[in-house]
Amino acid sequence: MYDSDHGITTGSVARRLGVSPTTVRSWDRRYGIGPAVRGDGRHRRWSPADVAMLEEMCRLTASGVPPAEAARAARRTRSSPDAPAVGVAEAPSAPAPEPESPARRPVTGSGLPLG
Repeated sequence: MYDSDHGITTGSVARRLGVSPTTVRSWDRRYGIGPAVRGDGRHRRWSPADVAMLEEMCRLTASGVPPAEAARAARRTRSSPDAPAVGVAEAPSAPAPEPESPARRPVTGSGLPLG
């Protein structure tokens, strides 16, 4: 239900994405993933470009990308809808954990022989 003059409501967007309206509002406050234009009374009204950005945010977070990183990539979707969401794979990631040496492995038993 898109109203070309006003956009769709946060509740409608949330139902479409399968997330709660609180999640959508939280993404707006925390990560700047909000509608490009606010309606009268500061109500959020989402345009098709805004919804596409939220869909990208959902896709990225569902694939394991941290929300802040997903938001940066999703915002690029709104600013350049034809460009793929680059930067997610190129973003610096946490270093891989070093393998544990045998001396530092956790001990699971007392070491006493059984039987």
